Amino acid sequence: MRNHGDLPMADRHVAGITRREFIKAAGAGAAFVAAGGLGPQFLNAAPAAGTTVAVVRAPGLLKLKKAEQLKKYRQMIDAGLARASGQSADAVLKKHFSGPEFISMKVNPVGGKLMGTNANMTAALCELLADAGVKENGMIIWDRADKELLLAGYKLNKSKNGIRCVGTDSIGYDDKEITSGSVTAKFSRVLTRYTDALINLPVMKTHSAAGVSIALKNHYGSFDRPDKCHANGCDPFIADVNAVPLIKNKTKLIVVDAARPQYDKGPMPVEDARWDYEGIVVGFDPVAVDAVCADIIAKMAIKKNATPWKTVKTGMPQCLLTAAARGLGVADLKKINVKTMEI
Repeated sequence: MRNHGDLPMADRHVAGITRREFIKAAGAGAAFVAAGGLGPQFLNAAPAAGTTVAVVRAPGLLKLKKAEQLKKYRQMIDAGLARASGQSADAVLKKHFSGPEFISMKVNPVGGKLMGTNANMTAALCELLADAGVKENGMIIWDRADKELLLAGYKLNKSKNGIRCVGTDSIGYDDKEITSGSVTAKFSRVLTRYTDALINLPVMKTHSAAGVSIALKNHYGSFDRPDKCHANGCDPFIADVNAVPLIKNKTKLIVVDAARPQYDKGPMPVEDARWDYEGIVVGFDPVAVDAVCADIIAKMAIKKNATPWKTVKTGMPQCLLTAAARGLGVADLKKINVKTMEI
């Protein structure tokens, strides 16, 4: 068993946080203010059958305050897990997360409180995980930088007590480089040393190069050279990064913050390109989740005469098609069972 003591970082003075304190802070709005070409073996890879993605909306979500919003997020995640899996949320969480020692949650705090992964959504998921038997100090919320987590409203916690929250700039990147297709990089030590099961908590938005920045693109915050991976619409770099076993094999759940998505001009927040969707998207296939989100974005973009990617009127961003061709998931909406509901 690995050590559950303080994470090996410089700032060891940060106090531990209990789940109750985490949820209380989140309710107050201050919680956890966080490739070479494809080989022929991948080009005709058959997608997994029976892929299901749940879209859960809660009209009035953005008007709720403190504990009410957190409670609503808990209901939404619970419903989304049940819809996406055909089982109870508790059964799903116990299946994937009751055994692993460390559960890490990769948020996207870029854009601060305006656009970072909603802290109440993260807190609600932590509450559900704890109820399913996951120990508080076995949960780690993370992204690339402490400062970005703070600006997004996350509270850092690098001690042995409570739910951890840390930026890779504190814990560091692994010494060993990993090569996957066109990408050679060092990955966050959170991934290499403190992740047995991975949860992806991205935001639904566009990206000026990739077209969309959702689950797959969220892992540009997981390695040390994302600036080298933006050419050609981030393709095939996004697929290559997500093909790394640290990510591909450990990812067990994706919950997308779709409260206020952005249909154009991303990835940074532009208020006139956002709208109140008041939802989440839940699934287990990151490509399918991104495809469903891209479809939602495309419909709004077309309505607003925006072109967040060249083929917005006819198809998916190329990075998603490449990821599907690599066998990372399903990008064809006709092969995805989308279950929608309001609560």
